[in-house]
Amino acid sequence: MSGKKTMVVAGIIIIAVAMIGVVFISNYKDKKTVTTKTTTTNSQGQKEIQTKTTEVTKATDIKSALAAWKEAGLTVSDDQGAYYQMIGASSGGKYTVSSTEVELYEFSDNTKANGAKTSYFASDSDTVLVSGTLLIYIHSTDETQTAPIKAVF
Repeated sequence: MSGKKTMVVAGIIIIAVAMIGVVFISNYKDKKTVTTKTTTTNSQGQKEIQTKTTEVTKATDIKSALAAWKEAGLTVSDDQGAYYQMIGASSGGKYTVSSTEVELYEFSDNTKANGAKTSYFASDSDTVLVSGTLLIYIHSTDETQTAPIKAVF
């Protein structure tokens, strides 16, 4: 009888370890690494670049994008308003993220988001990307500005 109890206990332990592993892996997939760089001038007048790396939750909607940017240490303004209905989005907003204008639009599906990208945002002077049902329009192509903004998606 003790052999059966040992097998049952071993089985429970194996199942528990497997469940912990699944939770860890699923949480890991939902994380993104954001690296921000800040340039300061020291007392000798020399510029110094400070780099900060933060792990944040992957953005899947407007609310989580705003939270992820703040979590990464970026400054985010209040919603300045965007006419999201004009491009067929279900919601949207315009924000200043660490001095860069960013518009976020949420669509009912990925196909509509990609369609809006092609139809309304064909500009070489800005950065436009689609992540799931989100369309992200960054009013810059400067990689030092866009990289930490894009990193949460």
